[in-house]
Amino acid sequence: MMQPPFRFAAFCVAACLALVLILYAFADKPNDQRNGFNRKPLPQAALQHSLELKYPAYYIAGYAGQHIYLGNYSASLHLLAVNENLKDTQFLTLKMPPGERYAWKLARVMVDSPAVYMAEGNTPALYRGKLDDMRMSRFLPQSCFFNMLQNISPTTFISRSVYADSLGNKRNILAKIKTDTPYVKLGKDILTRQVDGIFCTDGTLDYDKQTGKLVYVYHYRNEFVTLDTNLHVIYTGHTLDTNTRAKIRVANMSTGISKFSAAAYLCKQQGKSCRQQALCAFFPGG
Repeated sequence: MMQPPFRFAAFCVAACLALVLILYAFADKPNDQRNGFNRKPLPQAALQHSLELKYPAYYIAGYAGQHIYLGNYSASLHLLAVNENLKDTQFLTLKMPPGERYAWKLARVMVDSPAVYMAEGNTPALYRGKLDDMRMSRFLPQSCFFNMLQNISPTTFISRSVYADSLGNKRNILAKIKTDTPYVKLGKDILTRQVDGIFCTDGTLDYDKQTGKLVYVYHYRNEFVTLDTNLHVIYTGHTLDTNTRAKIRVANMSTGISKFSAAAYLCKQQGKSCRQQALCAFFPGG
């Protein structure tokens, strides 16, 4: 017959094992998918209003006066204004000066009340108007070529441009464009190259008015850069993704155009052109 101390020890072992099994049964299981993004955060947001858009080409151009403004990739002169409840919609049209020529497929609209801007970096061309009449006029002619533009004030913009060094090597850089001299200030060492300097540094640029900070988030690696409006890096962080390096391959064509030779589906998913031809061309004083 088992002695009382041994029975007590056996009972403790059995109780501990049972407790472990119970905790395992109710605990969240680890994510078996490699590099998966399944997360289980606490419910903090609930859908209140929705608006079905008939076309997938809309993008958020800005928010002002309790209205959300949506631009359209396929129709660069058209804006869709909708109130915060997503109920009242209004179609607006930018009024361009007669005879203006620009690459309309590359044009993007930015709304910063009371102003509205339309930017196209292949020409380059930048137009400015007011929301109350939508009449646009040429603005900031002393600029540089760009493939992305973000306004931070009525007289200042941050662009992403393609810079070519003396050896002909190209890479994306950030630049500050102003209405007064120096018109263009370069930030060459902000975006870090991993593969080709163009596709490997592709990403999005956003500006937070409340904090006065810029955030650049890379598409193909788990990294983002926070800057001030003078293009000084505040800090660099990482996202939940585990890809620390851009897993892409780029082929240089004889025509001078660079294209994806691997992972090209990423470019197609973003709806972007797999071409980078614009070079930074600076004006006197820039």
